[in-house]
Amino acid sequence: MNKPSFGLSSLVIAVAFSSLSVGCLGGDDSEKKSKASNTDDSQDAGTASEDDSNTDETDQSTPADTKPATKDEPEPATKDTPTDTSDPEPASPSNDTGDRERLPESLREACMSYCDAQYAVDCAPQASSIEICDLQCVASVSNQRQFCIEEYTERTQCLGEGGFECVNDYPVARSNCASETVAYSECVQDLPCKLYCAELAEIGCTDDELDCREQCVAETTDDDALCRSRQNNYVNCIGLQGATCSDGNVIPHRNCISALFDAADCRNDGNVCAAWCEGAAALGCGSADCQTDCEERLGDATCGTDYERMLDCGIRYGYVGCGEDGLETDPENILCDSEVERYAECVDPPPAP
Repeated sequence: MNKPSFGLSSLVIAVAFSSLSVGCLGGDDSEKKSKASNTDDSQDAGTASEDDSNTDETDQSTPADTKPATKDEPEPATKDTPTDTSDPEPASPSNDTGDRERLPESLREACMSYCDAQYAVDCAPQASSIEICDLQCVASVSNQRQFCIEEYTERTQCLGEGGFECVNDYPVARSNCASETVAYSECVQDLPCKLYCAELAEIGCTDDELDCREQCVAETTDDDALCRSRQNNYVNCIGLQGATCSDGNVIPHRNCISALFDAADCRNDGNVCAAWCEGAAALGCGSADCQTDCEERLGDATCGTDYERMLDCGIRYGYVGCGEDGLETDPENILCDSEVERYAECVDPPPAP
């Protein structure tokens, strides 16, 4: 039996933020990791996924004080959150040599000064090296599209000039560089929206980048910290992974679709039909009867449970796209095959032997 295409008119569902984020995706993470481990690594969300921490588990520290947030982790510091002036875990060196080449020389000099100062003390990390320290320092901001580079450079230079001392056999900066740290922290608060709107301007999906930022920030100020974090993950993923513009609709990179549904799911308090239809509208294939059609299918006494499981799988993994009948599964998807098959067989049972 051929698998039918289940849009919300004739529904087809499939599987459904590291990038650096200062602000990417929910659901049952343990189940997701279990199923996703059977897929091609190339399908994993860039970030997110995932790849989100960008940290190296050595004793080496870098001046960056922001790390990408994962789906269910709290979002980075905001104006209402005390600034952490301690040196964070180091970021792994970036493979994007193009971004590194575009960074200003002043940043490289500041990173060299910082690393020289750290390795001038007897307790400098033995598991790393001054060269790795320099690479990590620069890589920490290599994906920020030049945003907040000046503030980061000033903080890094300040930490290096202040020198280091050994505390419990670990190098600690003598100065917390409070003003520089606050300036950088304030700059990166809205970094996801800055990256997002820069991408939209680049693909021609906004005529006013500053107005886009204001609207983006307003949409990421949800009172619920988890929903705010997930929306930040989504816009940050767009800024890092990219998008396309179709008739004014921002069509996210495939790696960001799960983040889109995660944010929608949170905003709609887990209402599967509301989240599904919001995602369909955002991808450019929503319909006026989406919610009604979804709820009717969900309420079916025979197949409603299988339908809900299929939708929930699609929302969790995000491997969906617009087809002839609305939002559909990715034809290459394997994560929700069993859910799709089960609902198909319920709607159109195979003939009895």
